[in-house]
Amino acid sequence: MNRRGVAAIAIAVVGIAGCGSSSSSSSSSTSSGLSPAAYRSEINKICADENAKITALPASTSNSVSGLEKELAINESTLSQVKGIAAPSSLSAAANSWLSTVEQEFSIGTTLINDLKAGKTGAVQSQVRKATPLITKGNDAAKSLGLASCAIDGQPSGH
Repeated sequence: MNRRGVAAIAIAVVGIAGCGSSSSSSSSSTSSGLSPAAYRSEINKICADENAKITALPASTSNSVSGLEKELAINESTLSQVKGIAAPSSLSAAANSWLSTVEQEFSIGTTLINDLKAGKTGAVQSQVRKATPLITKGNDAAKSLGLASCAIDGQPSGH
């Protein structure tokens, strides 16, 4: 597979790194006092904002490493915002599981970009194979939590 083809595949993986954080996120805390509905609303707003930012990027963004880095920077900002919102105790275990999956996705996205920069096509393909089941798992977990906006993998389509 050529570098451009690998970059196109990599964008799918970078895009999945969206709404998440590490498993050490503050989501295990209950200090926020948010109800499950309020938590879902806040996280969905963050993910919807991320999707809008990524969708607004030019469609050509996915064709370059620098474009993928822009997307990953948006993902990283979202990650930070989600970390700042504690899940209520009734959602804590499921939220932590989801966030752990998303953190793995984010890590793969970062590795993919580094491998693309280094011209390691085989390594990129290996990372894509690792990411595929995580994408499904993360999206399913987001939907199960009521985080529909976080189960959407926005793609650059702006002008």
